[in-house]
Order: sequence, then C-alpha cells, then structure tokens
Amino acid sequence: MTVHDRNGTAGGGRRLVICFGNPLCGDDGVGWHIGRCLEEKKPPAHTRIVVCHQLTPDLAEPISRSELVVFVDARLKGRPGEVTCIPLVPGESPLPPIGHAVTPPTLLALSRWLYGKFPPAQMYSLTGTRFNPGDVFSPEVECVLSTLVALVWRCLTTTE
Repeated sequence: MTVHDRNGTAGGGRRLVICFGNPLCGDDGVGWHIGRCLEEKKPPAHTRIVVCHQLTPDLAEPISRSELVVFVDARLKGRPGEVTCIPLVPGESPLPPIGHAVTPPTLLALSRWLYGKFPPAQMYSLTGTRFNPGDVFSPEVECVLSTLVALVWRCLTTTE
C-alpha cells in the first residue's frame, strides 16, 4: 500500500482518497494510475491518498477520521471508457466477507460500527475492457484517464 499524506494532522477538511486495483492487470490498474497522478499534482492540505491492491478492513479507521472519502477503481460493467461518480452509503453489514469482496459500502458500515461515524463518500469508476495480465490500458480507458484525474482533483479542491 502506498500512502501520500499532505499535512497529515487530523483536523478540518480532512479528505481521504482510496485508489485500488491491480496495476499488473490492464485496466484494473486505473486506481493506481489515478492515485499516482494525484500525488504528482501535490494534493491540497489535509488530503491523504492511499493506493492499494484491494480494500481491507483496516481502512475503516482512517475513513472514520475523514470528512470526505473518495474511492477510485475500474469496473467491468458499462460502456467501455465510461466514467461514473456515485454517492455511497454504508452497507447493511459491517462484517466484511472473506476474500476480495470488501466493498466501499462495507468499509463505511465498518467505520460506523467500530467508530460511530462515517463521512460522505463517493465512488469514481471507469469501465474497462482489458483485465488480463499486463500493464497496458485499453484504448477506451487510456483516452479518458486525464478526465478522471481532473474530476477527482476537482472533487478534492472544491470541498475545502
């Protein structure tokens, strides 16, 4: 897991960006790419960027200390190259299933259950077509990566 923390003290305006996926499986590396691009742009103060392979229960703690959480990932369903942003709410159960099935709503529920609170959250995702081994993005994903970076960046800089 890679963590980039600007002015890592707790406090007002704290934002958390969790970018996840597998950079060795084509379009599944979208989260990693976006996380690295955001790090290069020097995120606003009180912004923490976490880049990881998969969501794990330990992320519930930093989620509970945030005022906004943004998740970034690739998805299979939808029109190739389509970018979506949806608001998230906690899932039904705070207990994460075994395996790769920890989802953003599960993490929000776990944050609420363990720490008594959860922040507003959004999920930015990009529909991919190439999820086989390799580090090359599909043409549909490649041509909208900068748009996704700009959308997440705008979310971080307009919610201060």
